Amino acid sequence: MNSLDDILEKVSSLSISELDSLRMVCIEEISQRTVDNSDTGLVIASAFEFFPTGLALEPYIKNGFLVAIGYKYEKGKNSHSCSFLNVGSNWVWEHPDKIQDMIKGASGKAGMRSVTLLPALEGLELDQITMKMRSGVHEVKTVSSFQIVNGSVVKTASRNRTPSKHR
Repeated sequence: MNSLDDILEKVSSLSISELDSLRMVCIEEISQRTVDNSDTGLVIASAFEFFPTGLALEPYIKNGFLVAIGYKYEKGKNSHSCSFLNVGSNWVWEHPDKIQDMIKGASGKAGMRSVTLLPALEGLELDQITMKMRSGVHEVKTVSSFQIVNGSVVKTASRNRTPSKHR
């Protein structure tokens, strides 16, 4: 087996394209090892237990997975409130590294709750976006930004959208 120094020396000679391919192989390997060493069904079940009302919790890491919780509650035909995680330019359920995604009905309310698992990759940046839709138009209420640092999800920013005051 090569030492880490030998591997780093080889990596430094790779082209950008080769580095990107190596990055993808590493992500796939991390995802597979995480799945092999944990029960995704148990992680998802415990996530649903922690938010029976469906109110979104901040993302967290469990057994090597980034656990992303979301919800959508219908308030009427053209209105609802919702909160989901966005990673880069993808919603978590569309992310190419998604491991598993499960949707359930919301207890006692019209709507849904979701739990999505991604590999908890160091440096991953994500935003939890909470919105309200009225008359068919989405309005962002809050955005909280997070990053995975040293194996933990750390909040890096939080912004509330203050509606303009019109007379």
